Amino acid sequence: MKEIAEIVSENTGWRFLLITEEDALLTDNAKEVNLLSWEQIFRRKTQIERLISLEQDLRKAYMSF
Repeated sequence: MKEIAEIVSENTGWRFLLITEEDALLTDNAKEVNLLSWEQIFRRKTQIERLISLEQDLRKAYMSF
């Protein structure tokens, strides 16, 4: 958890939200939270993996000059 907290604190605009099974079962109509669906999470994960791969390829190309 400490490592995650450090990574999040180093990145402006990032936040870490831990949701437990108990939290997922709670419903509070007075307070609506905009959480991502599992599909959205996996889609964004795929996008992030592509960006990381692209960055690595760009670094390799840059270093070859």
